Amino acid sequence: MAFGDYEISTEVINRNPSYKGLVLYGDANQAVLFGLEAGKLQLVEIKDNVKTVLAEEAISSEAALNIKMLVEDGYKCRFFWSLSEDQWKEIQGATTDFYDGNYLPQWDRSARPGLFHNGSNQELTKFSFFAISYNIEEL
Repeated sequence: MAFGDYEISTEVINRNPSYKGLVLYGDANQAVLFGLEAGKLQLVEIKDNVKTVLAEEAISSEAALNIKMLVEDGYKCRFFWSLSEDQWKEIQGATTDFYDGNYLPQWDRSARPGLFHNGSNQELTKFSFFAISYNIEEL
């Protein structure tokens, strides 16, 4: 693991129509989102203010959903989900070994990891945790 290598993860514990999950945010016009919307796990790219669904999988279980994003070199992303913390699955639909988020950081800042919620005030999101981890021994 090198500088710019980290993992973010969360557990979504409720289901409703809102879109909720993990984000790597460049600015309002540039982001990559990985989360749950109305029973579908979606990987979404926002690039030059254009939203594109890159991958989608139906999640029929009502159980809490664990999701994580692995980031390498600050921009190479991979996306995983699990209904139990020991059986991770990588979301399908990527055309390469990783998602290239190199467009996210602007010249004056870097991409920021976090949580997101996109829905009405009546469609609240419940996360049980948010974690970011990296190997500080090699920094």
